[in-house]
Amino acid sequence: MVALSNWLCFVVFVPSEAEVTTQYLSTIVPRLQPYIFDHHHLTLLGLLIVGLLTIIYGVINFWGIKSLSKTNNVITVIKLLVPLFAGITIIATMFHPHNFVAYKDTLAPYGVGKVFSTVTNSGIFYAFFSYSLIPVFAKELKDPQKNIPIALIASVVICLIIYLVLQVAFIGALPPAMVVAKGWAHISFTSPLAQLAMMLDLNLLVVLLYADSALSPSGAGAVYAGAASRTFTGMAMDKQMPRFFDAIHRIHNFSRRSMIFSLLISFVMVLFFKKWQTIMLLVTVFQLLSGVAVPIAFTKLRQTESDRHRLFKMPFGRLVGFFIYLLLTFLLAQAGLKAWVMALVLHILFFVVYSVSSYGGNIDKIIKGFCSAWMMFLYLAIVTLYGYLQQLNLLQRPTTLISFFVVATVLYWLLLGQKDFQTNTPKIIKV
Repeated sequence: MVALSNWLCFVVFVPSEAEVTTQYLSTIVPRLQPYIFDHHHLTLLGLLIVGLLTIIYGVINFWGIKSLSKTNNVITVIKLLVPLFAGITIIATMFHPHNFVAYKDTLAPYGVGKVFSTVTNSGIFYAFFSYSLIPVFAKELKDPQKNIPIALIASVVICLIIYLVLQVAFIGALPPAMVVAKGWAHISFTSPLAQLAMMLDLNLLVVLLYADSALSPSGAGAVYAGAASRTFTGMAMDKQMPRFFDAIHRIHNFSRRSMIFSLLISFVMVLFFKKWQTIMLLVTVFQLLSGVAVPIAFTKLRQTESDRHRLFKMPFGRLVGFFIYLLLTFLLAQAGLKAWVMALVLHILFFVVYSVSSYGGNIDKIIKGFCSAWMMFLYLAIVTLYGYLQQLNLLQRPTTLISFFVVATVLYWLLLGQKDFQTNTPKIIKV
């Protein structure tokens, strides 16, 4: 179930980045926009462009991690320098400190609860999740024990700094009258920083931002295409998916079959979800689900292998893990009913594929396989229910909120107690 969440997250991420690139390209040439998007949904031409970009991501990955890293290194430098340059330039050009409390004289005019729903629904968690790609490529890295922790910490810190600079620049540079007149909820930009730079007559910056906006998502799309193929290969090696996909190229050290299949599924996803907001929300659900598994696995391993030598030790690990689990579950409930129903259906669908791949036609083993994962399905179903309550704006009520954390705590202990009925031993969840 966790592997499915990881793989589906990477698979859906690929078309989401292709669609973002398509959106920004259409913004550069406004006359083409109606032919590519119809009421924020991709047209046939838009779908063809997304399909072409997906093929390009595959071509970049076709010769393995060396080809991918060379392409990505160039794009990464641009992705780092252009946003920082933009943020600093905008702050230096125009900055109104009072904008931060201009509407209703507070930093949070719509309530603290909106902070959590925004993390899920507006792409914040989505944007920060790139650190998850680092362990996926661990097999092909040099000195992973040293480089993985450095990369994990650096990716989060660098993203945080860049996003804070951009957000401070955007809030501070807006005309105060625009903020006070209608409030933040009514401020609408299709390309916020570029349009703001245009308002400030920073024409060179506008050109740079539009070019970066079209290029940067494609860099992420290519990396996620590589991550999807490697995750699916791992599932095939673990007999969670057909063994046909675990054929490793002897020179480039990854499965091209997995890559082609993952990219095909990516494009199929676009046919069902033609709006970026919907794709982003679905990706976020898969991201959070894969994250929920980490504190569960951590605590389970502390229980079953407490004497095992560990290279890294987390102080108060079980307590920290429990609170991280609660936070991630609460963020999951913010996604609403639609995203959860889609996630539940996709998990059931691919769980059937997993059962057939692993157990063939053995009904007894398929039933035992389901019994070994039933708690995850119960978790999905209950959080879907709370997602529905969130959609009705009922989750923020004190009684509903208390019941949510009580139920989430019960689910936590049930997940820790999940047993593997194939072997009749406590199940250790693999991440």
